[in-house]
Amino acid sequence: MEKYILSVIVPVYNPSREKLSKCLDSINKHSFDDIETLIICDGTSADLTQYIKEYCHNLKNITIYEQDNQGVSQARNKGIDLAKGKYLHFCDSDDEIDIFKMHEIVNKIDTDFVYFDYYKKRNDKLKLFKLPSLTLTLFKKRLLSKPNIYGTIWNKIYKKEIIIENNIYYDKELTHLEDTEFVFKYLDKSNSISHYDAACYTYCVYPSSEAKNNTKALNSFVKALNIIKDKYAKKDIKQFNNGCLINLILFLTNYIYKNNTKYNEGINDLNEIVNTTPFKEAIKNYDKSDMSILNTIFIETLRLKLYYLSYLIIKFRHTFWS
Repeated sequence: MEKYILSVIVPVYNPSREKLSKCLDSINKHSFDDIETLIICDGTSADLTQYIKEYCHNLKNITIYEQDNQGVSQARNKGIDLAKGKYLHFCDSDDEIDIFKMHEIVNKIDTDFVYFDYYKKRNDKLKLFKLPSLTLTLFKKRLLSKPNIYGTIWNKIYKKEIIIENNIYYDKELTHLEDTEFVFKYLDKSNSISHYDAACYTYCVYPSSEAKNNTKALNSFVKALNIIKDKYAKKDIKQFNNGCLINLILFLTNYIYKNNTKYNEGINDLNEIVNTTPFKEAIKNYDKSDMSILNTIFIETLRLKLYYLSYLIIKFRHTFWS
């Protein structure tokens, strides 16, 4: 018998106090006795850990767990093991949730898998992402073809029983796409699905000047995509190819624009990356009818090896592309 109806799992590395406070404030607005919050301090600094303890001092149903830095996957896995709720929600430490709507969901809906709408917040401006109500089969297809929208971990609620019975944990070897891979594993063991027609989560986008470890990121992308292709995409290869290319576009934007990659270096890297499995095959065999015009133009520059155009598109993508 579960002690709580919902466990909210928050892995924390070292966000700013302001971001973390907004996150925790959004979770702890409630006075419900059947919700618990699990804060997993994953290599968190001593100062921030102390701040969290002081913040939570007079709050109920909160567990703070400290561990050496092992990465977000291991932090979430620890949260799964510690959780005493029937349902689980994974919240990032710089985002915000609507705890009242989530409480309504877990008391109203009893399907294996629940997903809901969300907001994207950038520069204090909110954009609502409305998702359609889908069958389990159609959701899996959308997850393959549009992983940037359907593959997020945080606009969903999961049954702990399904996770534990099927040994569904985050792959600690993945540093990218670990959330999408988890959703695939969970859906594979789910028999029912519901869409809650309201936004319950705010995904906050903050500017970052941090350079990325591109080799590690690329290896993780490739490994995760190959896992997904081999296990879940055999009957829907074109949907997978489209999703693979969406991930490629996002990766290249980070790789070239955010890291300020120089022109000659960018051209050489583009040539190497797009000839990596599974990107090379996806570029040859994707479904243009299910791809936006802008994305199609970009992919065609890659297919035709017009990498100078690809590079220029990426450099200006943050300004002109939605």
